[in-house]
Amino acid sequence: MHYGATPLPGAVVLSECALHPYPPISPPAKADITLNGAPWQLWRVLREPLVPGPSTEFKGPNPVVKNLPVGSVVDIVVQNELDGDVEEAKRDGVVNMVDPPMGFFHELPPKGSLAIRWRIEQPAMTMFHVFNAKQFVMGMQVPMFEGDDRWPEVPESVRARPHVEFKMPERMGIFD
Repeated sequence: MHYGATPLPGAVVLSECALHPYPPISPPAKADITLNGAPWQLWRVLREPLVPGPSTEFKGPNPVVKNLPVGSVVDIVVQNELDGDVEEAKRDGVVNMVDPPMGFFHELPPKGSLAIRWRIEQPAMTMFHVFNAKQFVMGMQVPMFEGDDRWPEVPESVRARPHVEFKMPERMGIFD
């Protein structure tokens, strides 16, 4: 690559859309839960520490997604302006349900969309976020409690560890 992000002469540019799994792996046929966009502001979420427990209640509005049980199939739809969910996109024939690309980094073209489908196999706390610093700072990240119906109990030895209470300033965001 040149410094201007243009390919060198004769270079073959890798397309994420061509990275299909081998052997082909089809995603689950139907989603139980669809997460399809909601606005929030990152700095408002930072006012309270994220406590790793599924029974924790967070003041709204916030991007924390809970109640994703083990065994459920989840869709995350990003920048979806054309279809209400993956089922609509399947009817239009624009979704590859045979051997979709597997990857973690995707760049969306203008008016493009992205759908990620997975089955929750075990309890976990995950963070879905953009890799573009400007969008990340604007709050495009979603903490998720996966399998919170089977979340293990936090041992008292961990809960009783010393911690610090932070007093957050009133005006901590660029739009506050």
